[in-house]
Amino acid sequence: MLALPALSIVVAGALPVDQTPPPHELRGAVEFEQPPIWKNPIVIGAVLLLVVVAAMAAFMLRRRARRGSAAGASDAPIESADREARRRLAELAAQRLPEQGLFHPFTVEVSSILRRYIERRFGVVATKRSTEEFLRELLRLPGGPLVQARSRLESFLTAADLVKFARHQPGPAQCSDLLAEVDRFVTETAPTEVAP
Repeated sequence: MLALPALSIVVAGALPVDQTPPPHELRGAVEFEQPPIWKNPIVIGAVLLLVVVAAMAAFMLRRRARRGSAAGASDAPIESADREARRRLAELAAQRLPEQGLFHPFTVEVSSILRRYIERRFGVVATKRSTEEFLRELLRLPGGPLVQARSRLESFLTAADLVKFARHQPGPAQCSDLLAEVDRFVTETAPTEVAP
């Protein structure tokens, strides 16, 4: 085995502590100018990295949300216009609004159900038009169930407008007639289902 000789290191200060010069006088003062923090390449890189990561995370969340909503929408069967109208009419009847004296909200809802049914079933814009505009549109259509039912629709929508805009109080019996009229119209104009 090879043995190394012992080394001894002695550190001795040449000057006593009270005579030691200040640090800036030791080898000439060297001052460094610190750049502003926004010019620091490390800070710039970190900020860019955070921006990229945040953008990627937002993109992935939007993509996942779209996939989830598309999957949920495609899994659920689409309710036909007549079934939706009948379901909404049954829900409205169950609320018993006319018996509570709530004629205005009842009439607004039953009119909304009819207009939505007409839009979905016949492709005619009915929800964002006044009664007069809607009835004028019916005159332009070629024959069909809507044109044949024009006088019925006119009387129903006029009665509904009296309640909605003129604050007419129809009473429970008239509200029941409005509900039955919409149900009859939906039943008569619903597409016939073909047996498989």
